[in-house]
Amino acid sequence: MPEITHERSVPLLNNKSNLEFALYNGRLLFVTYAGMNGQYACENTKVYISESQYNTIVHFESFVFNKMVAVRQRWILEPGLKDELLAYFKELQFFIEQCSLKTTGIVIKSESFRTSSNENLMITVSKKKDAETLVISGLDTDLQVNLDAVGVHIMHQGELVHLQLHFKTGTDTYQGWYMHADCFEKVVSFFRQLGFAIKSPDPLNHHKKMPNQD
Repeated sequence: MPEITHERSVPLLNNKSNLEFALYNGRLLFVTYAGMNGQYACENTKVYISESQYNTIVHFESFVFNKMVAVRQRWILEPGLKDELLAYFKELQFFIEQCSLKTTGIVIKSESFRTSSNENLMITVSKKKDAETLVISGLDTDLQVNLDAVGVHIMHQGELVHLQLHFKTGTDTYQGWYMHADCFEKVVSFFRQLGFAIKSPDPLNHHKKMPNQD
């Protein structure tokens, strides 16, 4: 049977929901709040926590086996949580190292979507030199992933649309966003224009189509 341990709830700074953590089978950190669910693989993720009088910021970096960073994410929480969270992630044996978001260059595509919790979610693609970065920004989080390091799955789920991002880290690192049903065609079109082989409705998981593929 799956084992879920180390459950922890911490308040986000701007969103009315809490950010929920839980350890699954000793190797995956589940991260959820209203409108989003995801997971980080403990063995290839590092975390860094900073704090000011205004907020507590938790940075995650997930990397592939050559230590190149594939996914970066920041969560903005209420102030006064640094010591509690440091103790929590040390108990889970995460790498505690300096990490942060990076500059991503010029925005070449941008769209706004509404999540199931009525949060405005901005999805953009930025280009710096030859690298393209997918950036997802909400009230209390920013996600950055190399565009060639993500697979996309978009499906109807009840009255909602579920955008799933599967990251090429060699592990089960993943993130999903729940959107209003009227976002379906818009989000499918967005990723098709980026070169993803999205098939409507309810596609399988598709990675970006490379130029040398048929």
